[in-house]
Amino acid sequence: MEYVFVYGTLLSQLNHPLNKKMLREGILIGDGFVMGSLYDVGEYPAAIPSQESIILGEVYKIPETFFFELDDYEGYNPYNLNDSLYKRKKTKVYLIDKKDISDKDSLLKNKEKYHKLFCWIYWYNKPINHLKKIQENSYIDYLHNKTNIHKI
Repeated sequence: MEYVFVYGTLLSQLNHPLNKKMLREGILIGDGFVMGSLYDVGEYPAAIPSQESIILGEVYKIPETFFFELDDYEGYNPYNLNDSLYKRKKTKVYLIDKKDISDKDSLLKNKEKYHKLFCWIYWYNKPINHLKKIQENSYIDYLHNKTNIHKI
């Protein structure tokens, strides 16, 4: 079994079929964050490592064989990194309680107090200079705000 951190379309709240399968074959460990920034690619987010901000997401424990499906979904080919949309890399994830999510500044300032776990994450592997930076630390919050803006 391996750990994976998801931050975008595979979050449990979005009910993606691949997430449902991940829940059947693996275990949702809980909420966490990584050091990074999010960008809007269109129908999904891009994550880039950064020491200035955090990305909220979920940690799963999954069978190693599940990475065949995740790699395919994320456009990751370990034999052709240059053409891969994302690259999969082990990254330090800070595990948090749901109640801590509301104070994102405190998470960044006090990150060393949280339990750490090394998880696989899919980092975006293409240029971001043309992409809009997502100011929210959460893809769910971004989608919620984006939807509310369009309703006005």
